[in-house]
Amino acid sequence: MEFLSEIPAGGTIFNAAAIVAGGSAGLLAGRFIPEKAYKLVFQCLGLFCFYLGVTMAGKTQSMLVVMFALLTGAVTGVLLDIDGMFTRFGDSLKRRFGGGKKSGNFTRGFVTTSILYCVGSMSVIGAIENGVNGSLSTLLVKGSLDGASSVLFAASMGVGALFSALPVLIYQGALTFAAQWLNAFITPPMMDNLSGLGGLVIMGISLNMLEIADVKTSNLLPGIAFALLFSLVCK
Repeated sequence: MEFLSEIPAGGTIFNAAAIVAGGSAGLLAGRFIPEKAYKLVFQCLGLFCFYLGVTMAGKTQSMLVVMFALLTGAVTGVLLDIDGMFTRFGDSLKRRFGGGKKSGNFTRGFVTTSILYCVGSMSVIGAIENGVNGSLSTLLVKGSLDGASSVLFAASMGVGALFSALPVLIYQGALTFAAQWLNAFITPPMMDNLSGLGGLVIMGISLNMLEIADVKTSNLLPGIAFALLFSLVCK
């Protein structure tokens, strides 16, 4: 993996490639999984996401910072119609590349996995490490986890899960190239609050996956920026 350290945003490239590889394997494996097993697999993923979200939310340093960041981010997301943009982008990819018996899940799979792979603190921490000192360790671990989970996501939700590699490539790549500026401002408490907010968003994803609620989690993404800003102001 040493050659990746010589490539700009090499950790992110590995992460995106792992998602595509895992998702492709999931599509092949999906042919051998009975249709009635898809729902149970999907529910298992939802339960795991809920556990992951609770674990991340427990790292919160300031409840008020996370709460106001979540609320402000939600309002901003609705005004910008981020959920609509994700949905329209997913639908356009579906029309061009979708197909097969699970094509109806294309947009859902794309949106769900895109948020899940982008919202975690490992995305931010790994991208910053990769940009500032060339370290790949965090993104190699994240890429391996994302690749493994994409096998199940693609098997249960279809080809839409593979296309989540695109926002991962854009989002983490942008953070990597901006890391030299971000690194001067981000502190451990800020990252803990970011992890807490990310955990709440992931819990929202799990509720959607378990069909308990219909949370427009993509509209919550601006909260990430507000969590960093409010943590800086309130430190």
